[in-house]
Amino acid sequence: MTQVIQSLLTPILLMQINLRLLTIKAILISILGKLTMTTKSSNYYRVTIKPSMASFDCAENESILKGAAKCGLYLCSNCQRGECGTCKVKMKKGQVKLDRFMLSALSPSEIDANYTLACRSYPRDHVELVAQLVGHVEAKHYERQED
Repeated sequence: MTQVIQSLLTPILLMQINLRLLTIKAILISILGKLTMTTKSSNYYRVTIKPSMASFDCAENESILKGAAKCGLYLCSNCQRGECGTCKVKMKKGQVKLDRFMLSALSPSEIDANYTLACRSYPRDHVELVAQLVGHVEAKHYERQED
């Protein structure tokens, strides 16, 4: 009888151990990702916003939305977590790393049409976007106000 109980409990215990290991792995990945995103980067990429032709330099470890704000430029945004789609912009040139987001904010067909979310996009190359900036914007390069 004890062998039967033991043989039934072993797979359950193994499943519980596996679930705990997966949870720990997910936590570690999350922590490492945050550490990576907060380390200072020496790679900056030029981001140009059309039609205003305003440009700024954005670090590879900061979102385009935050990089713009550090230069005094403001893109329309709301949640800043990739959930609402308010900061949706059209990519004309360049590459970005698109971080996690909700499909309600950006659909697969929009991704195919070169749209991205400024709050979840990290430049990997010089980027040219079509987006609406908030306020009066001149056609010039904007310097970083803080670093």
